[in-house]
Amino acid sequence: MLLTQAAERFRQVGDLVEAERLLNEVKRHFEKLGYMHERAVTLGKIADILQARGEFDEALRIRREEVLPISQQMGEIHNFAYMLYPCAMLRTKRGVYDQENLKIIADELAESFAISRHLGQADFLAEVAFYFGQLLAVSSNREAALTVLDEAAAAAEKLRWQNRVVAIRQLQEQIRASGE
Repeated sequence: MLLTQAAERFRQVGDLVEAERLLNEVKRHFEKLGYMHERAVTLGKIADILQARGEFDEALRIRREEVLPISQQMGEIHNFAYMLYPCAMLRTKRGVYDQENLKIIADELAESFAISRHLGQADFLAEVAFYFGQLLAVSSNREAALTVLDEAAAAAEKLRWQNRVVAIRQLQEQIRASGE
């Protein structure tokens, strides 16, 4: 669609206001036509723009209240898992680390990790497991962290992401050293 391409060009040159305006037009078009998947994709792009502008709460709201329900309704388990991950990352960027927020982040990462593992998507698994392992480590769950990070390393090795493998192995060594 031409408006989507134009919005992407505006985003690339840093005109996020115009990019968002065009994407909102696209979203309204898909709503009128009843194209739920395309609407969800467009909403995700709008959330990306809001996140880039530092509007983390609104980006999170769109992902949690609009995109995730569409993915669930349509049975798109991959998209559901993919949306949980940025929700968790948005929560960390908001900088609210009370017990309730940390539990939500852990739950979102755990579910995203479980789905990506089930689907066997190495690229997504390598990414989600890396952050989920870190969260487990800081919450003093060393053994689980090391196990999850092993899966992240295996997925990264499969993809030949050597820099990520090195980072994971270094993190694992730090976790082991902290427990001694």
